[in-house]
Amino acid sequence: MFKSVIRLLSFFSKEVNEIRRQPKLVLSLLLGPFLILLLFGVGYQGERPKIRTVLVVPQQGLQMIKVEDLQRAISANFTLVDTTSDAQAAQAMLQTGQADVIETLPSDIEQILTSGKQATINFAYNEINPLNEQWIQYLAYAQVNEINRAIQTKAVQQLQGEIQAAGVRTTYNPEVLVTPVRFDYKNVRGKALDFMTFYAPGVLALIVQHIAVTLGALSLVRERLLGAIELFRVAPVSINQLLLGKYLGFTLFIGLILAALVALLVFTPLAVPFLGDIATFLAFALLFTLASLGIGFLISAWSSSDSQAVQLSMLVLLMSIFFSGFFLPLENFASEVRYVGYALPLTHAITGFQAIMLRGIAPTLFAWEALGAIAAITFVSVLLFMRWRFTQIA
Repeated sequence: MFKSVIRLLSFFSKEVNEIRRQPKLVLSLLLGPFLILLLFGVGYQGERPKIRTVLVVPQQGLQMIKVEDLQRAISANFTLVDTTSDAQAAQAMLQTGQADVIETLPSDIEQILTSGKQATINFAYNEINPLNEQWIQYLAYAQVNEINRAIQTKAVQQLQGEIQAAGVRTTYNPEVLVTPVRFDYKNVRGKALDFMTFYAPGVLALIVQHIAVTLGALSLVRERLLGAIELFRVAPVSINQLLLGKYLGFTLFIGLILAALVALLVFTPLAVPFLGDIATFLAFALLFTLASLGIGFLISAWSSSDSQAVQLSMLVLLMSIFFSGFFLPLENFASEVRYVGYALPLTHAITGFQAIMLRGIAPTLFAWEALGAIAAITFVSVLLFMRWRFTQIA
């Protein structure tokens, strides 16, 4: 019993000492993530793109609405850069990049409206970014509502004037008749967090997972390339002791990095809140670390070279960015694709870290179960794969 523990701890101390003897590695793994968090917090503004708009009005002008009122309504949603009656000049501004959208009012808008028909306002743009296109279309929808309200208010005012001229008194406010219902909203927690604070737990989880996956991915393949696996095979050690020792060593090292990063987030000018229970956070972070190391060890057991291990760990990083809900909500993907996200530890760590740090509540049961399942499945898979590797060595 004591021999097994001593052998296990020998691999634990081996990994710890190897890392300790590389101060540049420790410094890069500690300062690198913090600088990434700092640059993210300082540089990310979270603002929607400013849509530069050219307004094209009929040459004969408008009667039902003042151009000034129309410009004011447009400025509520777009950045108005010019108002012109020359459609070709507006098209040239769009082609040369001086404008993003051309908003064109029909030349016979008054005749169309007085005849009881709907007039069409055309929005032309030259955009390749699908997110920007959706944003332009939403702003156009809001813009048309503003114009409709302005036209309706003008029509109601004219109608009230005609009624009063006929001797009928009216006290209704035209604004109330046009928009009888208005909206109000309230955030029960006071106000939403700024973008840096909201994304900080996710960035923290992404950095921790990448460190764990990279260390794990290079660990076993390094031992195999150096010939240490052959020595371990004839030595009185088991693959269980080898694997558990590496888990313990890397978990301790990653835990220290995670503690330092959390301290830098909470006790520096970044001032990211930590509202939850520390014990719950430690337990969840431990499970997340084991799951991430399991992914790394699985890559290491499968890879035949260190370059292949690095490449696969980078693929895991890319998958984590796209399919974990880090930038795009997981609900936006097809149900079949969501399982890719569920298989990534980062998916559950993001929601868990945000729940503990920003909301002060425990992670969902599904997050605990998912991380536990990933950690258990990867550990068993690596164990079986490494045992098979041991048997293949002549």
